[in-house]
Amino acid sequence: MQIRNKYRISLLIVLVMSMSVITAITSPVMGVTIVKMGDNNAIDKSIFSN
Repeated sequence: MQIRNKYRISLLIVLVMSMSVITAITSPVMGVTIVKMGDNNAIDKSIFSN
């Protein structure tokens, strides 16, 4: 009986911890992403001017 209760408590702890990790992984992170589609001097100036 003692071992069964330890397994239940361990499972509950793992479940609670995994829910917080899954929430942190699936939340979007806002940021600026620049995709350079060509190799041109005007493009380089517009990207690196800020």
